[in-house]
Amino acid sequence: NFMSMNCQMLIMCDDFTLHNGPTAVVPFSQRHISWPDSKHFEEECVQVTGRKGSVLLFTGILHHCSTRNNSDLARTSILGQYLCKFVAPMENIREQVCEDVQSRATPRMKQLLGAHQIYPKL
Repeated sequence: NFMSMNCQMLIMCDDFTLHNGPTAVVPFSQRHISWPDSKHFEEECVQVTGRKGSVLLFTGILHHCSTRNNSDLARTSILGQYLCKFVAPMENIREQVCEDVQSRATPRMKQLLGAHQIYPKL
């Protein structure tokens, strides 16, 4: 399936607990490509907990979201997305990083930000 040609990665930089807003997923929802229904999501979702340093890998079409952090501490993660080279990512990193940061970036940082990435155009 073309829609599943990506892999999402979430690295837990802090412990993910039921109290601090873990990621919620609907198991096997990637099998039915559709926009998530809020009521169904609430009824079927599972909150993914884990220790700092744990990694959650899933296809991006799995219905998922972050949940409310009810603690007084931040809950941090690093998100990554792996795609075939011919698939443009959903997020435009270049537009999310302010021009001041881009202008001061080292060549390596510019590469990591996708400054020279060319995506196919239709």
